[in-house]
Amino acid sequence: MADKNTQLLEDRELSLKDRVDRFLMDDLVRSRGTNFLRDGSAPQETKESENFLLLQEGNHKGIQVVKKQTVLMGQAGAKFTAPVVIQNGGSAIFSGCYFEQTTQNTDFLVKIQEGGRAIFHNCVFKRFDVKNKEKVGKPAANACYIALETSVLGENLAIVTNCIFREDAPSGASQVVNNTGTAAGTMEFYLSINQTGLAVGVPITGVIS
Repeated sequence: MADKNTQLLEDRELSLKDRVDRFLMDDLVRSRGTNFLRDGSAPQETKESENFLLLQEGNHKGIQVVKKQTVLMGQAGAKFTAPVVIQNGGSAIFSGCYFEQTTQNTDFLVKIQEGGRAIFHNCVFKRFDVKNKEKVGKPAANACYIALETSVLGENLAIVTNCIFREDAPSGASQVVNNTGTAAGTMEFYLSINQTGLAVGVPITGVIS
């Protein structure tokens, strides 16, 4: 087994520049932690609960949230381009994340299922012109930004604060939030921007267009 002074002995053999480079790299790793995800990496919940995930700028595809208290922090430009689904029993906080429509998630960017819970803070949700078939495919009649799938009437599934919902041309979405289950669930919007031209479809407070 290596002695605890092995690192010091190794560093003694390095030049000043190499020691500075190693220090900067070690500091970077420590500051980002072990749950730092680079461009192209889809998030994975590796612990039974309280998964803390830091997303670098770039494409992080999608995620199925099944654990409790998952926290996903996006750096500027961190995008989800495939379905994000919060399943029964899962709960998550998304902060600083960008949800972008592609052919993989054209019916919904996010789905929250019965028993799932989510908070979205400082996020952007973006859909594109429905005429751009190569980019967005063919949306379903009930396409939306966020889909609620529950059999429990009035189940409150999520909270949105300080977020932006945007499309520059009709995207095929019928409204911002749609119910796709057998009962009407709900969620709440606070202090956000709706630049879609569509009805939100759930209670809103202080939302501007």
